Amino acid sequence: LYQPLASLYIELGKPNEAIANIGKMTGLEISDAVKARNYAILGRAYYTDEQYQNAVNAFKKSLELNPDQPLVSVRYARALRNNGNVKGSITELENLLKTNPNYKPAVCTLASVYNKAGNYQKATTLAKSAGEGNEITWENIDCLSILGKIYFSQNDMKNAKYYLESYLSNLDKLKLIGPEYSQVRLETESLLAKIK
Repeated sequence: LYQPLASLYIELGKPNEAIANIGKMTGLEISDAVKARNYAILGRAYYTDEQYQNAVNAFKKSLELNPDQPLVSVRYARALRNNGNVKGSITELENLLKTNPNYKPAVCTLASVYNKAGNYQKATTLAKSAGEGNEITWENIDCLSILGKIYFSQNDMKNAKYYLESYLSNLDKLKLIGPEYSQVRLETESLLAKIK
C-alpha cells in the first residue's frame, strides 16, 4: 500500500508524506521492477518539493533498474533542466526521441529546455509540431504553455495571450490535476496578469 499512498500524497501536494511512505519500503525484499517504481515515485515527490538534485538522483536510479520508462525519462530530463543541467536534459530527451520519435511529452519538454536555453526558434518549432493541429491531450498540453512563454519573452503579447489562455481552457476541459499542472497553471495565470 505504500506505493499508491505515496502517489496519492504527491497528487495532494504533500511530497514529504510521499517520501516518508516510500522510505517505509526500504529494507523490504522487493523486485527490481518495484524498486524502479519506488524511485520514480520518490523522484516525482522530490521534484514537487523542488529538491531537483534529489529528483535527478531518484529518477536516474529508476531508469538504471528499468530503462524502458518514457515518462520517467521525461521527468528525469525536467529535473535535470530545473537543476541547471540543460545539456544533460537535451541529451536525455534526444535519446528518448530516437526510440520514441512521436512521444509528445518528450517533444514538449525538449521545447521547454530550448526555451530556457534561449533558442526560441527551435523551441517554437518543436512546440508547434506537437501542439498545433493535434488534438490537445495530457501528452501535449504543455506545448501550449511553452508557446505562450516563448511569445511573452519575445514581447508578442497577442500570441502569448492566445496560447496561455488556450493552455488554461484545455487544462480545465481535460480536468488535469496534480502538482505539475498546478505549478504551470500559476505561472500561466501570472503571465496573463502581466499582459492584462
